[in-house]
Amino acid sequence: MLGVMAKECYSFGYMRTLTFNRLIGAGNMGAVYHAELRVPGGFRRPCAVKVILDGGPDRDHFVARMRDEARLLGMLQDEQILGVSELVMVAGRDAVIMEYVDGVDLSDIVSKGPIPPRALAELGAEMAGSLYRAHSAKHPTTQEPLNVIHRDIKPANVMVTTRGSVRLLDFGVARAAFASRESETQGLVLGTLNYFPPEILAGGEPSTSVDIYGLGISLWECAMGENWGSPRVKQNRFE
Repeated sequence: MLGVMAKECYSFGYMRTLTFNRLIGAGNMGAVYHAELRVPGGFRRPCAVKVILDGGPDRDHFVARMRDEARLLGMLQDEQILGVSELVMVAGRDAVIMEYVDGVDLSDIVSKGPIPPRALAELGAEMAGSLYRAHSAKHPTTQEPLNVIHRDIKPANVMVTTRGSVRLLDFGVARAAFASRESETQGLVLGTLNYFPPEILAGGEPSTSVDIYGLGISLWECAMGENWGSPRVKQNRFE
């Protein structure tokens, strides 16, 4: 248990509170909650809060990656990339306050069957545009290239909102270059095996082509209404 309960309220900062409403999802290192943020003046807004589990051998590295993700998303500032507002402490645990997106992830849509060609073309164009802007993004202060590689493009990391727009999620394993970065991901194999291109399976260095390959597999799944499946590896070749 994370020690965070539904309808429980936590105060932080100056006259600000978070009221947790429900659990959205959970993993090995933490959970994401739907919450309401209240600030002085009576302003309130819905948000999502990712809370990290206390303890565990990889906790420090995971928290560092979460902080890096929050910093990176703060620099990207793209309407089709999930927004992050700040890092906080909740019940003594590290947490990040994020934009709450009302919608469904693309993997759920794929599970219901093929997406019509016109809708798929529009979806693919939006996803490709989001990736291009991330890949070509620059540091807002220094204007140095951030050299962003998402490294985990798949339907589960694409949200389709109730208004039909697209949000790209989960930059937690992204590679990027900026001075305040805490974690070191170079040399680590991070992401989801089914969406790895052959050169990564062979031990190659990640580039933006990793994301393009993941986009291609994701769109194939959308067109077919089924999962691509695990890559079949044979000596000296990939299928």
